[in-house]
Amino acid sequence: MNVRRQLFRISRAGRDRATTRTTPLCIAVLAWLLAVLCGAFERPAASLPEARVTLTVLNGGDRERAQPESKRDKAVVDSEEELAAGASFRVVLEARARGPFPGPGQRLRVTLPYYHGYAPASIPQGDRPGSAGYTRITTGPAGASIRFIDPHLAPVVDVTAPAEFDVVFDRPMGAGESLRVVYGDGPEGAAIASELAVSRQAPGYKPFLCRLVDSGGEAGAVLARATPSVRAGPARSLRVIAPTVVRPGQPFRVRVVVLDRFGNRAESFRGVAAISGPGLQGRVPLGEAERGAGLASLLAPPEETILRLGARAGREPTVEGTSNPVLVRRGGDRVFFGDLHVHTGEASWDAYGSLDDVFTYARDTMGLDFVAGTDHDGDISADGFARLCALARHHESPGQFAAFTGFEW
Repeated sequence: MNVRRQLFRISRAGRDRATTRTTPLCIAVLAWLLAVLCGAFERPAASLPEARVTLTVLNGGDRERAQPESKRDKAVVDSEEELAAGASFRVVLEARARGPFPGPGQRLRVTLPYYHGYAPASIPQGDRPGSAGYTRITTGPAGASIRFIDPHLAPVVDVTAPAEFDVVFDRPMGAGESLRVVYGDGPEGAAIASELAVSRQAPGYKPFLCRLVDSGGEAGAVLARATPSVRAGPARSLRVIAPTVVRPGQPFRVRVVVLDRFGNRAESFRGVAAISGPGLQGRVPLGEAERGAGLASLLAPPEETILRLGARAGREPTVEGTSNPVLVRRGGDRVFFGDLHVHTGEASWDAYGSLDDVFTYARDTMGLDFVAGTDHDGDISADGFARLCALARHHESPGQFAAFTGFEW
């Protein structure tokens, strides 16, 4: 009996040791099979090429001001350089394969950011060499071609989606083969029409990108990017903002803002804006401290009337503007102006700029009385919405500016 028990213990211990040794192997085999069935193991990806996106500013960065030859064609590659709204530019994608590239079904996609407007038609196109946005392959393997993607522009706005184009291949590039694609290759180049100047450091900034895309349209690795900041273009007009209702004989303030042709505040403008109206005159200094915006205090006429104030600043060229109607009344309610639907690049796919821009642009540039940040409910996170609420509280100024929060549902 004792011998049997001892033999049983030995046999059971052997089975336990065998089980201990084989269990990890079984788990590993099962995990491998599960991964294969779920598609976790795929064929090795093609070697990524050396690539860069170069953005070159043409004519000194300003379509409206021709520059001497020595100041032309300035390259911007992932740097702090600025690109003026309305500037002519050219984007060059260059890639050199280290090994077979791209993989089966893959293609390259170049995406132009949302602040890249198409008012001067700069949509990528390949059939009008003399027009803006002309795009072509200047160097590449045989069979490589460009597939242009419709940006689906709405008839009432400049941009509702980024402009994109794909580079497709009949065969992979071999090691050492090069690709060069130029957007804006014609004499007109391409142009930015940005209604909000934006720094590359700002939340919501969107760069020029080149990335891999698979056969199903899923975005892959980013190969290269260009990240110029966008600044205001030359001064083109004055925005003159006055209260809608003022009392006879009482002082009131008028705000003057210098704008480029896209509505950006031209902060580099220097001069004095002269304000005039029936029996009224005022001056607004616009120096370095004012950054393109200033205030003047005027005295309303003693009698009830309706005013329109004009403003003029600068020489060669002169920029001008006219105010909203001003009712000089002893009684009556004031009319307020604002915007209740604003997206940002931080939380909406179809916009750019930061949450903070919602309030600063509305108040300081457009002179609105109220504004609401309303990003897509499916895009803004809980933390993002909490930040929006905190910014609204920060910018709220009782009696002067109302900051609302919301979302598009």
